Amino acid sequence: MLGEFARRQGQLTPPAGDFVALTAGEYHTCGIKVDAAVACWGNDRYGQSMPPAGTFVDIAAYYSHACGIKDFGSLACWGANYAGAVEQLTAEAKIAGG
Repeated sequence: MLGEFARRQGQLTPPAGDFVALTAGEYHTCGIKVDAAVACWGNDRYGQSMPPAGTFVDIAAYYSHACGIKDFGSLACWGANYAGAVEQLTAEAKIAGG
């Protein structure tokens, strides 16, 4: 049953290519590809499967959003913005010099 639900959300079908890191949220998954670009797949109700362009060194997926550290140290977040989480994380990174 769980596998069927994940299949319907698109989580079981990653994009083509090789990955160096993976992280999974509630109904979406993201990975850093060998070229350092991020690809996400699965449920995209809140934009959580639409990462920004650029190259990343680390990522973490949460319930319905994800955040990543770009190669020059700045933070990028995408997806649901419940309680301002995405905006707060991005603002904290800018205050810290990211």
